[in-house]
Amino acid sequence: MVDLARSAACVWTLGIAACYPTPDPPWLVTRTELIALRLEVTREGELSEPVAATPPDRIRTEMLPGDTARIRPFVVGPDRVWESDELDIAYYACFASLCPGLLHEPAADLPCGTRLDPATPVCSVGRGPDAELVMPSEPLELVSFGAPQLFGIAGAPGLSDTDTCIAAVRARPFGDLSDCMLVERTVSVGPSWVLQLLQSEQEGTDTSGGDSDTGTDDGTSTGDTDGGYTPPPEVYLQWPNFNPEVERFTVVITRGTAERTIDAAPSDRLSVRAGDRVLIVLVQDPRDSQAPAVLLEPDGDIIRRFERPLARWYANAPLDERSAGLDALSWTMPHGVAEVRIDALLDDGYGGLAWGSLHFEVDDTSG
Repeated sequence: MVDLARSAACVWTLGIAACYPTPDPPWLVTRTELIALRLEVTREGELSEPVAATPPDRIRTEMLPGDTARIRPFVVGPDRVWESDELDIAYYACFASLCPGLLHEPAADLPCGTRLDPATPVCSVGRGPDAELVMPSEPLELVSFGAPQLFGIAGAPGLSDTDTCIAAVRARPFGDLSDCMLVERTVSVGPSWVLQLLQSEQEGTDTSGGDSDTGTDDGTSTGDTDGGYTPPPEVYLQWPNFNPEVERFTVVITRGTAERTIDAAPSDRLSVRAGDRVLIVLVQDPRDSQAPAVLLEPDGDIIRRFERPLARWYANAPLDERSAGLDALSWTMPHGVAEVRIDALLDDGYGGLAWGSLHFEVDDTSG
């Protein structure tokens, strides 16, 4: 007998019961999915000259006009995490609105250039693992306030191809997208204070709100210049917004009254038994909780944005008694599976992304 309470959801309409299969939870990976796009700045333009370098083991994600970033996709499937060079993903940039509504435009066939044309707010970034996003360098007033959307389209491996999915997205109305992988993300533009200073210089304004005479009776300078407010040195010395990294996990495995703790790195393989209670804690580097300067006030105050990377968890098998937190996941290892893979996506909420996986080989022979 089928247990409808467990296998389906039933809705009563006009006295008639309609039953539908219970959808899988969003964290369960049952098909290949394009989860996220990570941007890594590889070449900086002239406007990035005032920006400090990132730590040597981190990669900047925030872009200024003229910067170039490579695109890394996070694609998970039931059997593995896919590498970039195994995938055929087409990327588009949209500067005025969300991408799906703009991809119908003929301009989507044209490659993106270094200048943003308000009449053609969509363009083709490129395709495949070598695709790079170049942030247009002008006109500055449009680039500063028109943070682009980056849109990725690909066919699910073994089910569809990318050309078919592109045609389905660009059709009016949309075609069949059931075997397509789609994801959209906002490009993080900044540091904003650099754009603020550049705009004030272009406009010839004094952002200090005071007189242009910056001298004092004793001949010393107050820090203002004819070009406007000069930020304190700490702004120039701070790190730009960079991607966090998934580097270490603390894994606690409880079996009966026995408990063991393991320091694990991404892609490690750990041995467990069905019925074990497993706790994973993603060990975060304090540097990834950034507080970058965002805007400069006329009185010299600095407005900061506080970032705290949070983890989203995925699994390729149903997990018993699952409990997830901001940087921890716990569950009871299920029976009937040979391996469980846990994928962690770390997101700082402002464009910075990282991911890593742990593999558990499950011994289901003991009761």
